[in-house]
Amino acid sequence: PYLAVAGWITLLFKSHITQAYLDWILG
Repeated sequence: PYLAVAGWITLLFKSHITQAYLDWILG
C-alpha cells in the first residue's frame, strides 16, 4: 500500500501547488 499512499500524497501535493499557482496568477 506504500506506493498507493505515495501516489495519493503526490496527487494532493500537485493539486495544492497548482491551486497556489493559480491563486498567485489571478492575484
